Amino acid sequence: MKRILAAAAALLTLCSCSLNDEPELSSDVSEETTTFVFTGVPEIPTFKAPSGGETETSAVTDVPADETVSPEESESLPAEGTGSGELVCLDVPYFSQEEYPTGCELVCASMLLAYYGFEISPAELIEQGYVGTGSVTEDFMNPGTYFGDDPNKVFIGDPNDIFNFSYGCYSGAIFAGLRKYLAHEYYDAANLSGISLKDLCMEYIDRGEPVLIWASTNMEPTHSEENNTWTITDTGETFTWISNEHCLVLIGYDDENYCFHDPQSGEKVLYPKAVSEQRYRELGKQAITVHPW
Repeated sequence: MKRILAAAAALLTLCSCSLNDEPELSSDVSEETTTFVFTGVPEIPTFKAPSGGETETSAVTDVPADETVSPEESESLPAEGTGSGELVCLDVPYFSQEEYPTGCELVCASMLLAYYGFEISPAELIEQGYVGTGSVTEDFMNPGTYFGDDPNKVFIGDPNDIFNFSYGCYSGAIFAGLRKYLAHEYYDAANLSGISLKDLCMEYIDRGEPVLIWASTNMEPTHSEENNTWTITDTGETFTWISNEHCLVLIGYDDENYCFHDPQSGEKVLYPKAVSEQRYRELGKQAITVHPW
């Protein structure tokens, strides 16, 4: 009964960080495909109990501003806001990944579940078998050649370790873990991959549903490194992990920024809309939410 009531309350849980009028968002929702896309490297931070009180919003001012966007991509960027300056955000519990340097995806999943009243730590998501684990190893007969598992199916490495080929995972692994965890609850996980951040705000944030998204650490440019390429053992596919990959919880927006719980940088961190959309695209527009039935 508690979780049924929590489900009803969750849909009404929008909080505003000022008294100004709410910014208008475009109503033209694009219908894009929701397939998983492989791309991605997370750097990550401690699982701690939420403070329970209001916190300061961290404004980011050093995000690269010289990124080029193609005409096709620019059509999907958010429209200019009204200039009201109001920040609309959800009251989502915040956890740091300090204890999980490569486990940002697990920490964000814990935040998302905590919003609906479920208490499970990032470590327990793995220890209790909800998110599987895999590895990457070097072929010592052929130095520089690596074989490993698929990060869209399992978490690669150890979330407590920044060495020993510890990377993280993509949305497929978290989506499967959430569905398994919620199998007997009045909630379910939903794959929202392919939907723009603007439309995620209009369709989910405005309805009181936070969203896990994949982007980059501090919204800095992503890059690829040769030693982060391996052959997926099951399929023979050549896979390259995108360095600087990061998972965050989208909780709100204002005219110029999206607001995230960033497990590495802090709670209610603001990143400019255009840069956020670009990093999100670079990671394949991967997004997941949880909602009541």
